[in-house]
Amino acid sequence: MSEGTLPRVAGSVLADAVEALSPRLRKRLDDAVAKAAAWEVRDDEGTVTVTVDEDTRVVLTVHDGAVRASEDAVCSCLLAPACLHRAAVLGLAPVWDEDDAAPQAADMPSPQQSLDRQTGRQTEQPADQPHEQPPAVASSGEPVASGKPAGSAEPPAPDEQASLSPDQAAAAEALRRAAEELIDVGLIGAGLAAEATLRRAVHTARAAGLHLPAAIGNRVAAQLRAYRTRSQDHSLAAYADELRTVMETVRILSTSTDPTVLDALRGTARRQHEHQGGLRLVGVFSEPVIAGSGMAGVVTCVVDADGTPWSVPAVTPGGPAQVVNAYHGGVGLGGAALSHEELVREGLIVSGASASADGSLSHGAGVRAVRASGASWWEGPVNARFAVPIPDQLERILTGDAARIGDDLLFAEATILPADARAVAAGAKPGDVPIVLGNRTAVLRSASEHKGLAYADNLNILRRAAGLRLRVIARLAPGRPGVLLPLAVSPDPEQHRSLRLLQLPESWHDRICLGVDRMHASMVTASATEPPGPPAPLTPGPADPTSAIPLHLLRTAVERGASGGRRAARLASCHEDARHLASAGLPHAAAVLRHLSMSAAAPDRDAYGRAVPQTSTTFAEAWLGAALFERAAAARLAAAAWGGDRDQNAPVPFGVPRPVGPS
Repeated sequence: MSEGTLPRVAGSVLADAVEALSPRLRKRLDDAVAKAAAWEVRDDEGTVTVTVDEDTRVVLTVHDGAVRASEDAVCSCLLAPACLHRAAVLGLAPVWDEDDAAPQAADMPSPQQSLDRQTGRQTEQPADQPHEQPPAVASSGEPVASGKPAGSAEPPAPDEQASLSPDQAAAAEALRRAAEELIDVGLIGAGLAAEATLRRAVHTARAAGLHLPAAIGNRVAAQLRAYRTRSQDHSLAAYADELRTVMETVRILSTSTDPTVLDALRGTARRQHEHQGGLRLVGVFSEPVIAGSGMAGVVTCVVDADGTPWSVPAVTPGGPAQVVNAYHGGVGLGGAALSHEELVREGLIVSGASASADGSLSHGAGVRAVRASGASWWEGPVNARFAVPIPDQLERILTGDAARIGDDLLFAEATILPADARAVAAGAKPGDVPIVLGNRTAVLRSASEHKGLAYADNLNILRRAAGLRLRVIARLAPGRPGVLLPLAVSPDPEQHRSLRLLQLPESWHDRICLGVDRMHASMVTASATEPPGPPAPLTPGPADPTSAIPLHLLRTAVERGASGGRRAARLASCHEDARHLASAGLPHAAAVLRHLSMSAAAPDRDAYGRAVPQTSTTFAEAWLGAALFERAAAARLAAAAWGGDRDQNAPVPFGVPRPVGPS
């Protein structure tokens, strides 16, 4: 038996089963789950029977594809329902999220998350590293606030509450305690019981109307499950970032009295859509989504005649295979008869369009759409995105204020360098594609290492096309100046007419969606692999002014705490790391690191042997402070490294401490 042979189970059902266990049985739960993998499973049209032995069976009753109530999971043993058999089977089954009941565009992950949301966002998002946004910025596919653009200056509506209701306050507190437990024991020490506690808190938060915290909590739980099952969707960086985000969100919810802030952080179960009328759209690119919550598919970016970006999502419950199905499947928008693969190269004329604040188009019944011609990246409305100066784009991206799809993306022209020039680009790794970007060198790096996606294979082929000029749509790699995570590329048509370095299928219309279109080696011509004459001398790009600043030491401590908990943080020596941070001009980072270490070392009992209350809470708060400081400082240093540093008095997102940069 494996996770794939069992029906999906609601998180609340799993939580009920674990809570019913005695403390003694709960200690044996993870071992029981491992044994359950060998039990026989039989599926009989809505009833799944798991045979433990000749006398014991666990029967799961499936309604609409999932086990939705505790009564639908029954064991025949004498200890039932407080038995290990039932809890182990439910713990091995994939989790069904209540939001999956009627997936709509409002609930679909978007490329702006992370990882992934990876991602793994991601989530494994389309990249294995998370693309974080402050909780108030409603640009992801998770529940958002009231459909208003982020940063809206409109006064709060009269019915907005200036504080949480008692149920919401209790739900936020339960979510905080569950997150604190995870920080205290660490990812390594968090078994199925800890996951079940978090699932219960998520269910309670959703029932109380705290949809955004519940969505973030679900992503944390997905990372817990991915770690335990050794899934390639797991990312320690993504887990640490999601854990920080849920702690930050519930902290602000519990302390803020600003109705606008509270309304934003509560989120909504369904995104609000506003009427947009008629739109003439042309396709730009399509990005694969593989979310840790069990959702997968693609999100296609289109632009209108003014260059405003919109998204057409096709993300539904399923595994990595769903990405290919969605890409080649119909767009499902207004009855338009074309696939996402075709929409990328063509266009749509839409009437009765409606969309959310971040540009996600609704698939509502009143929408009508017909196929239309597309446009090249090198002309028309798409060209306008590439005409924006790179420093201006960096300013927009590094503020983290991605209100619409595409606001977190860099649209740039680049030239691929010979493979032996990789050393020119600082921080290059095997598999990277060295490029010239403006007045500096950089590298293109795979946006995801997921085996089901084509990113890495396509970059390996493009690396052979030295001298190729192309336009790139990419994300900045978090904390890695000079590294781009490309989503799609388009070769220069003028160069193509003269040199023909790249031969693409005519149906691709000179653009490659790197995650879903698969290139093959024959597409790179001999003139590209054997450029005539010696290469022109390269001028190294501007030096990274932040390369000597060891902020990674603080990040390492944050991830170590998330992974090993208080015990790992207690055993680690931070004095040398703190000294390095202080000598590099980051005294506040050094102080934060020392405080984290001191909090971890605090004794659990006093001199008289009495338990010291709030020890785990103190460490969790110290960890959150370190994680928030590291995020804000990393964003500031990234801006400086890319040459787009903001004014030191510029505002930072609420809930984020203002970092003190290097002196």
